[in-house]
Amino acid sequence: LDDIIIEAQQGLEMAQMTSDVSARVSDAYSKVLDSNLNQTMKFLTIYSIVLAIPPIVSGFYGQNVRSLP
Repeated sequence: LDDIIIEAQQGLEMAQMTSDVSARVSDAYSKVLDSNLNQTMKFLTIYSIVLAIPPIVSGFYGQNVRSLP
């Protein structure tokens, strides 16, 4: 009976270590994905701002604004 209790405790410790390692690997992978997403969103934000400038400038020509070149 003592051997069974020891085996159960060792199995529990192994399961906890496996869970801890799995959580750390998952956390590291999540950080890599967040970094990649962050870079992608930065690029798309800059791209959308650059593409928004011409419609804003040309929108003034559709208004009744004087002294435009």
